Amino acid sequence: MFRVALRGLAGRKLRLLLTALAISLGVAFVSGTFVLTDTMNAAFMNLFSQTGAKTDVVVRTASPIDPTKVQPMDRAPMPESLLNAVQRARGVDGAQGEVYGYAQVVGRDGKAVTTTGAPTLGLSLGTVPALETWSLRAGTPPRNGTQMAMDAHTAKASGFKLGDSVRVLFQGPPRSFTLTATFGYGDLDSMAGATVVIFDTQTAQDVLGRPGQFDQITVKAAPGFSQAQVRDNVARIVGSHYEAITGQTDADRTAQGVADALGFFSIALMVFGGIALFVGAFIIFNTFSILVAQRVREFGLLRALGASTTQVTLSVLVEALVIGVVSSLVGIGLGFGIAAGLYAVLTAFGFDMPSTVLQFQARTGLIAFAVGVGVTVVAALAPALRTRMVSPMAALQTGLVGESEAAARRRMIVGGPLTLVGLGLLLWGMFGNTSQPLLAIGGGAVAMFMGLASLSALVARPMASVIGWPFQRLFGTTGRLGRENAMRSPSRTARTAAALMIGLALVSFVSIFGASLKASSTKAVDDLMRADYLVTTQNQMSMGFSPDLAGALSRIPQVSTVAELRTARWLRGDTPEAVVGGDPLALTQTFDVSVPQGNLQALSTTSGVAVSKSTAARQGMHLGDVLTVNMPRTGVQRLPVVAIFDGTGVGVDYMVGLGLFERSFVQQLDYAVGVKLYSGGDRAAAVNAVKQIVTFYPNAKLQDAQQFKDANAKNIDQLLGLIYTLLVLAVVIALFGIVNTLALSVFERVREIGLLRAVGMTKTDVRRMVRWEAVIVAMLGAVLGVVVGSLFGWLAVSALHDQGLAVLSLPLAQLALFLVLAALAGVVAAVGPARRAANVDMLEAIATT
Repeated sequence: MFRVALRGLAGRKLRLLLTALAISLGVAFVSGTFVLTDTMNAAFMNLFSQTGAKTDVVVRTASPIDPTKVQPMDRAPMPESLLNAVQRARGVDGAQGEVYGYAQVVGRDGKAVTTTGAPTLGLSLGTVPALETWSLRAGTPPRNGTQMAMDAHTAKASGFKLGDSVRVLFQGPPRSFTLTATFGYGDLDSMAGATVVIFDTQTAQDVLGRPGQFDQITVKAAPGFSQAQVRDNVARIVGSHYEAITGQTDADRTAQGVADALGFFSIALMVFGGIALFVGAFIIFNTFSILVAQRVREFGLLRALGASTTQVTLSVLVEALVIGVVSSLVGIGLGFGIAAGLYAVLTAFGFDMPSTVLQFQARTGLIAFAVGVGVTVVAALAPALRTRMVSPMAALQTGLVGESEAAARRRMIVGGPLTLVGLGLLLWGMFGNTSQPLLAIGGGAVAMFMGLASLSALVARPMASVIGWPFQRLFGTTGRLGRENAMRSPSRTARTAAALMIGLALVSFVSIFGASLKASSTKAVDDLMRADYLVTTQNQMSMGFSPDLAGALSRIPQVSTVAELRTARWLRGDTPEAVVGGDPLALTQTFDVSVPQGNLQALSTTSGVAVSKSTAARQGMHLGDVLTVNMPRTGVQRLPVVAIFDGTGVGVDYMVGLGLFERSFVQQLDYAVGVKLYSGGDRAAAVNAVKQIVTFYPNAKLQDAQQFKDANAKNIDQLLGLIYTLLVLAVVIALFGIVNTLALSVFERVREIGLLRAVGMTKTDVRRMVRWEAVIVAMLGAVLGVVVGSLFGWLAVSALHDQGLAVLSLPLAQLALFLVLAALAGVVAAVGPARRAANVDMLEAIATT
């Protein structure tokens, strides 16, 4: 029976190829994700180990927060006098104080140099050469307050040369320096795409807001002393207010921080890989369902020759196992190409990657192989078990057997409850109180898709009839035959369309969600913005801009109110949460924020917190409750809830006054400033004065309400474009399913096609018949996908209404375009099967039984 299964596969090479491709692409995405993230982790671990090897001990202010959950720039600075104490510790060969902070270069074009998420940093030049982690590329290091060095990558990308004057933006006023040197890190010209500038120590303390202070002290151990020994000696001298760790521990923490940041990236890619595999599973199921129906006579003959039902079932599973093994091995190989491509894309976007070979761990091969084989075998299990109902008498059967009424009824009985269970999980994840909402939503979506795929057979015939009617009217006989072929087996048509339904449902959901997000953002701006202008960062990934900008704006006589907004993260338990700091009086004058309970003005006089209404309801908070949070500078604080505000459209859960914010967090950068002008007077002169000040800060941009809405829409479109690109893989796999089904359908209808040719149908007519059938099936899947995607979109908008997603918007033109593209995709999918059908030998086909 094993040889029979292998010979069966060898006789159906095309079907093997098309079926294997569906799984291979999904496996490639999974293995490629592992290879990419493992490569990036290994590269950064190696880089940080190299740079950290020069440092034996690092001293910083002790953090009241778990040190693995706090960024170095969030720690309070230390007095520079501590350096003398550290230098006296036993085993210290050399020690230097270091300063780091926000510094952003202004390019030769007058615009701020931005990154794709990496920080923009200013550092101090060390005094102990053995502790320097960077290496000089050209020039001489800065020696006074007029000089600076820049990482070689930024200098080259921005067109700077030694001797150029470079303007740099800080938390304080901007300043200009002469570029005297460029540097790198090992074989890299930058640290993972970050822009880094270096000043002499005194200048760094001045421009980075650390007069008489250091952010950390690095230590070189004397010969004969281990890192641990020097760490313990230094720790005894500096006391419990400061933290002394080994250089290796510091390097490990930094590398772990990068790994944690890459974790989200990895999960996101895995989700799309899982979608691709899920769609591929439908194709496997459909392919084997058709093959089992087509091979009833063959299985009956095997039974008549003495094969048991178990042997026949196992022969089908062996075929699935071989396909799974082949497709998984191919997918693992393709994963290297996907990883290399993504690696190159990241580098092209300015994420300067450490050079290293692609990392392939045994875990990657085992997981990808197990997933590919497992999905294939599980998908083929139900069709394989169906062979147990084949009796030896089936060997006498002529023709093909479709799905029995009992089997169809069973699919409906299973599909209904499965859909309801999926919907329940989806609603529970969106609206219920669960600690794992994403798991519930994901499981609910999978269950719903499986249930709807079963139930879609109920509507496949009437929908195919309606969709195919225009083809019959426009294209005559070929259109009518294509329509009838699509209607002939509703369960098969539904299964074929199901894979495309999943892909188009997700694409439609993303489109609806994005349109609703843009519409809700527009409504929020219209409802909330009282300010005449809003100053925001030039780039979404920017850390912010100097509060000096707001100070300069407030000094313009025609400006009535300036409202600063700053953001940071505190911890509640182990959960990081975003908090916004601002002046409550200015905020209420520039933004229409409703406060149903309490008084927002209390934030300016008390160390309290205002909580959004949705967050308060979700967490059971009331006015007067105490919120316990952990903040980088001040540690654990108990903040009374002094106001509950309507956060719909604001996108803010917690708000504190600027005074508390400045005491609690180290970095003080504005991410937005609302500007309101006095009514009357010379408005043109006022606007011109505002523009001149904002122009002085190239990392900020001035927008009125409409410009702000347009910018938000553009950012959303960019994100949607990336998601669409990743979802294309699932749609392509679904098209393989249509190709596969049509190819099997042509084989099944060889005699029928031969008879049609015998009564006068031309090869062109045969190709058209198959093409219209493919288009009808593709449009059936697309229509179902758009309907299901619209349902998901409505549920998502309803679930996120209190978080600001207040408007459901259906992009009808875009959804109609998806239907057109699905029809065109059906035409493309039919090319191969249509050509094969047209080339069927007429006489041999008629002789087929």
